[in-house]
Amino acid sequence: MLWMAPGFGQNAAAPRTDGVVTKSSQMRIVLWLFMTLVLVSPLPGEDNPSRRPIPDPTSLASSNSLSLFVVSARPEKAGLRQLFKTALNGTDSQGGPASMGSLMSDVISRQNQQNLIMAALPLQWVRVDQPDSQGRLRTLTVLSVSGWQGMQALFYQGMLAGKVLETRRHRGEVIVLRPGWQNPEDLMVMARSQGSFVNCATPELARQTIDRLLDRPSPPGHGPLWDAYAGLCKTRDIYGAAVNRNGSLLRLISWAGRSITARIRREVGAQNFDRIVATVRVATLEAEVISDDQIDLELRFSTATPSQIDDLKMVWLTAQHELKSLDRLSQFRATPLPSGLLVNLSITGFRGDVSRFLGTLSL
Repeated sequence: MLWMAPGFGQNAAAPRTDGVVTKSSQMRIVLWLFMTLVLVSPLPGEDNPSRRPIPDPTSLASSNSLSLFVVSARPEKAGLRQLFKTALNGTDSQGGPASMGSLMSDVISRQNQQNLIMAALPLQWVRVDQPDSQGRLRTLTVLSVSGWQGMQALFYQGMLAGKVLETRRHRGEVIVLRPGWQNPEDLMVMARSQGSFVNCATPELARQTIDRLLDRPSPPGHGPLWDAYAGLCKTRDIYGAAVNRNGSLLRLISWAGRSITARIRREVGAQNFDRIVATVRVATLEAEVISDDQIDLELRFSTATPSQIDDLKMVWLTAQHELKSLDRLSQFRATPLPSGLLVNLSITGFRGDVSRFLGTLSL
């Protein structure tokens, strides 16, 4: 699920100018990749002094943030290990341009690839949504890698794709402005600081995030977002909370649900769907990666009034129907609560998506 997240997927790297990787350039990339891996790989059993602490997710949000979602990848999680294994195995069947996965397959064994990936763990991905001074929602994502510095440098250079791009500097850190950065909806502003990769809407948001990464963490804020976040189980693979203001929940649902949200919206009726979503005051999510093909989710929605719970349940029953029609749902339960709705579901069918992941990361 981590690599499906906007900001570190289709928009993660600057576009290639010609769409072609020549054989000579591919050989240079292979050699560079091989030497980098050799130079940075720790010896078996060696303690790694370059490992960095993962930042507290709350330190990346501000007092006016409307959502805070976390994906936490830990090496001891069996479902996560299976997810990585499937992703790496999927690169064998990929054709087309040279990819990170295919180049790794050229120089190191499958088992060593898995060892290298696991050596970068734990890692954490955080998404924050907050309004700017004019009330427009702006998105920030931060990927923090605790593993050895070589993997961080490798990932960073892969994101830049070897391009010479416009930059700014802030407190000794470089802010990279990728093509199209003037459009804040595309999240084309990037920075790297303290083992964390920042992807966001504007240079100002990048500067604020660098300050938070470099300075002593401040206490969490106060209000409904922080109250909801405090009650979450932080040992889950995915967890987060959102306060529904400025259309924040609709934005998150459209981002997370992608095509399925569009299907539900058509079935319920666009205006009716938007009206029902607007009745939610606070929403929370906890999820666990069970395997490379299944994720279990628990969602809680607090509505403005008890009378709005039935409408919300109707939307979720429509979601149940749509997911079943796509053969993506193995379990579903919607439980009315005094203040809202509790939804438990198991979604399947990720294996094909995961298998294609590394094959799409063109260099």
